[in-house]
Amino acid sequence: MYQLLSKKGQTIGFGLGLLVTLLFVISILSGFSEFSSATEEGQYDTNIFDIGLWGVIVMAILAAVVAIGFGIFHTVTNLQGSLRGLIGIGVLLLVFVVFYFTASPEPEGIVAAAVDKFQTDNDAEITSGNFQFIGAAINTVMALGAVGVLALIVSEVLNLFK
Repeated sequence: MYQLLSKKGQTIGFGLGLLVTLLFVISILSGFSEFSSATEEGQYDTNIFDIGLWGVIVMAILAAVVAIGFGIFHTVTNLQGSLRGLIGIGVLLLVFVVFYFTASPEPEGIVAAAVDKFQTDNDAEITSGNFQFIGAAINTVMALGAVGVLALIVSEVLNLFK
């Protein structure tokens, strides 16, 4: 399987994308006249876009599964070479866990008003665990962004002295 995908993977991917695109275009062209003559409410009930949407969803899921599968396969088969990446993932998870447990479980200020409006408008509930998860994710992204900017500055300063 690996040999096949390494040799013909791009061709297979391009072919599948082309096939989904052709099916999508045919689906739209075959139902476009009734779609354009329908009322606005009737246009919401149409299914001429379903083939394209499902094709994109299936291909995205397939791509994610294949990418994760090959990543796990290469990590297991070359553990020594993957050690730095695994340490990086571990550090990232550690940073996220620290931010999760230090995040406030209750929204405050303007965020509390936005959460209340969201819950009221969407008839949904954001639990304290959800709020901590969201806060930890935002803080982790901000920390990684700061580390990235700092690394860029440091590398440029070091390049000046080379």
